[in-house]
Amino acid sequence: MTIDAYITIAILALTFGLEAAVTNSGLSGAIANVLTAIGGDNPHIALAVVFLGCILMDTLTTNVASAALMFPIALAMAGELGVNFMPFAIVLMIGSSCSFISPMGYAANLMVYEPGGYKFTDYAKVGIPLSILVGIVTVLLTPVFFKL
Repeated sequence: MTIDAYITIAILALTFGLEAAVTNSGLSGAIANVLTAIGGDNPHIALAVVFLGCILMDTLTTNVASAALMFPIALAMAGELGVNFMPFAIVLMIGSSCSFISPMGYAANLMVYEPGGYKFTDYAKVGIPLSILVGIVTVLLTPVFFKL
């Protein structure tokens, strides 16, 4: 195995510990309160906030850690708003799968980063507009197919 493969495995393993620490410490509940305050009483804005939270976590960690970390937050937000969790789950799944902005967000991105001669900015140039497009479509269409 190459050094890139070892780094990828280490990053994936360490993100599960990060998620457990954030959840068990109560930080995920605190983040949920902040995100709910940003989302207010509007479930559509709350969906956008969940998507944005997933994108931010994807950029800093991996898509797996993003989903694991944002799940309890999305669940708490839906509960506090008193709405159906299914649209939040769909936005969570799509948002945590949009690892376009950073090479660290997805194992395949990380594996081709060095051999392909890419720079971090290459991912950001394409990833930011693509994440915005996917986010708009997801937040607008999810409540149409899955009632809040």
